[in-house]
Amino acid sequence: SNVKKGIILTPNHITALFTDLVELRTNDVIFDPCCGTGAFLIAGMSRLISIITDSKMAKKSNAINHLKENQLVGFEKSTTMYSLAISNMLFRGDGKSSIFNEDFFSENADQVLSDLRERSITPTIGFMNPPFGGKDNKTNPTKMEIQFLERMLDAVSRYGVIIAPLSVYFKDEVTRNRILSKHRLKYVINMPGEL
Repeated sequence: SNVKKGIILTPNHITALFTDLVELRTNDVIFDPCCGTGAFLIAGMSRLISIITDSKMAKKSNAINHLKENQLVGFEKSTTMYSLAISNMLFRGDGKSSIFNEDFFSENADQVLSDLRERSITPTIGFMNPPFGGKDNKTNPTKMEIQFLERMLDAVSRYGVIIAPLSVYFKDEVTRNRILSKHRLKYVINMPGEL
């Protein structure tokens, strides 16, 4: 099953909640380094469209077009999920132009981020529900949530929001301390055990 592979699709009420947790600005670039079917990018796009629409900004349609072309960045390693993300964005009024079928930990992903920066596209807000840690197969451990978190935080300039088991933050003290030396933890929302 997909759960065994660490694939958990994030429900809409959670992706919408993420856009409420940080104060979004009309020029924010939303980044999801393991975007799955694009749910966080769609939630970010919807919220930014609302903010632009409710603003006193001139030329709102230009701002919305700019948002869809330049302010939504995603990586997805799985070709199937990547195809679904592109389809989802097309169904919801586009915003697919900066979604890449790449492993966030690859050199190609580093190059993509570098190329985007050259075009003045730098992620400001990271939203992420990374794959659960575990093993791809018997010999190959998958990237852990904490590695996704550190890499995402290093890539964004304002805020990162992540879904992860609390144990993630206590298992690896060295990584945790390194992250806290570079970034500040604002808050944690702890869910009931049965959830």
